[in-house]
Amino acid sequence: MKVATQCGFRASFVGQRRSAPVVALERGSFQSVAVLRSPVPGTGLFGAASLEAVVKEPSPHAAMPASGHLDGLLSITLVGNDDGRIVAETSLIFDGGVTTDWIAGNLRRWWVAVRKCQRLTRAGVTDRARRSRLVRSRPSIH
Repeated sequence: MKVATQCGFRASFVGQRRSAPVVALERGSFQSVAVLRSPVPGTGLFGAASLEAVVKEPSPHAAMPASGHLDGLLSITLVGNDDGRIVAETSLIFDGGVTTDWIAGNLRRWWVAVRKCQRLTRAGVTDRARRSRLVRSRPSIH
């Protein structure tokens, strides 16, 4: 929680999910949760965290963002429900040598990736938007 607050998030313990602590992460209107996993006995530390955020609320037209639009960002999985809700998920594994800077960097990349997915689903990524991305990469002749 300390690293999250240093990155500009409001972090607060909100309960447990299957006996794993759940921490709410908020930054402006951005809302996410971290489920702390793999407790290290006798330390109060954890070996991993699962991050989750709603990308799109339930609706009849669920548009899944194309993974190509997330190039260079944190690897996330998008899970769509039958009701149209889309949830982004990723895991952070705290193996030996992980620094607070590494955790902070991944929290920032998580925030950027989810916000980008939210913008893409709000705009309804269409074939036209995908084509315009390709056209921009070509040199233009005037």
